Amino acid sequence: LTQLAGALRGVISQKLVPKADGTGRVCATEVMYATPAIQNNIGSGNINNIKQCIETSRAHGMYLFNNNLIELVQKKVITPSAALDATNEYEDLVKRFQKDGINIGSNSNINDMFN
Repeated sequence: LTQLAGALRGVISQKLVPKADGTGRVCATEVMYATPAIQNNIGSGNINNIKQCIETSRAHGMYLFNNNLIELVQKKVITPSAALDATNEYEDLVKRFQKDGINIGSNSNINDMFN
């Protein structure tokens, strides 16, 4: 992991998500740069801390996939349903939608999760 930490410059993850208007897909992304904090966490095997590093490094241009999905929903580029289908962190996205007042409809899976 130490070699990876020293060689890594950044990672961009992307997924194509259906557009709300049905005219195609839009690219949702997650960006991580190899800042010293990221490199230290990778080098020492503290992989679980990387998400927190990304969350607190917006000023460095980093952001999580769910952040981009929420932004695309707020701009009405994608629907909340499409965002939920695309995410790997479903519960986190549901909670963030609820916090931000984004209507996620009456999906029974969502209701079951919080009851």
